[in-house]
Amino acid sequence: AAEIKNRYQTVLKLVPSWERAHFHFAKYLDSRLSEVGPPQGTENNIGSTIASNKLRHEYLIDSITHYGVALTLGEKHVYQALPRMLAMWLEFTSQTCSASDPEVYESQDQMNKIINSFASKIPEHVFYTALPQLISCVVHENEETSKNVALILRNVLARYPGQAMWSCGWLRFSKNDMKKKAGDEIFASAIKKLRRTPNGKIMEGVLSTSKSIFTFFINLAEFSPKKEQNSVKMKVPAFGTKLTNFVPPIQAALTVSPGVLEGSVTDAFPTFVPRMRAFDRELKIMQSKAKPKKVRVFAVPSRMAQRSSLSDDAERVDEDIGEM
Repeated sequence: AAEIKNRYQTVLKLVPSWERAHFHFAKYLDSRLSEVGPPQGTENNIGSTIASNKLRHEYLIDSITHYGVALTLGEKHVYQALPRMLAMWLEFTSQTCSASDPEVYESQDQMNKIINSFASKIPEHVFYTALPQLISCVVHENEETSKNVALILRNVLARYPGQAMWSCGWLRFSKNDMKKKAGDEIFASAIKKLRRTPNGKIMEGVLSTSKSIFTFFINLAEFSPKKEQNSVKMKVPAFGTKLTNFVPPIQAALTVSPGVLEGSVTDAFPTFVPRMRAFDRELKIMQSKAKPKKVRVFAVPSRMAQRSSLSDDAERVDEDIGEM
């Protein structure tokens, strides 16, 4: 094990900016975690247990560090490195620290400092790919971990407000008071950050008024129609900002472009997405036991879609928004 570790370290000294080397070294250290433990027959020996725990903490911290460095250098292994790095961090910092093992507290503190530094170094569109994982842990057993999760979500929301608001916005309507408070604070800090950007006024308005559009959707979901109604006329409120400023909540518009992760394009999200213009006032009631509702949205095409010859992707997105 020491020989393999030394060889990885030699490679990284020679080529410190090699993303692939950092990723595979992190993966190797990660694999070693399951093999580290007190020697057989010494499980009840305090000295052996502490020594094995110390080694585990070392592997954990080093693995997270190299996963993170790999993500700052390239994005080829995003879907392998990022979820694993976050899972290791979130799981380890959820452990309760006891007075008999102060090293756990020290390791957790060190790990949170490492993640805090990566919060500004790893691109926001990379963290965007792991929003569900982060949002689920916005309220965490470890206070510093909660702060780091909120920091990452704030950065993503401020960088990509039109896309991230659809995932983060539901925090503000959580039945858990702590999650609801965290959601409000994340939106407030993202709005404050947007104010300092040259073109942030429009998106600041989107985040500020997004609560009204979420309330609208919730009211529609909770509406109970009469038994034999197939459709009803609904009242569409004023949302405080133009609907065209909102990115439509469809998969094609909210998915990070594969090209940006491969380095072949610079835009993190599709540029050809049509925008919502208005809601059809006729709300259709589907004839099933749960009585789900179907909302129709009128759209305006994007600049790319306005060209005489639509790309296949633009046509696909137009179809998607018609089915929303």
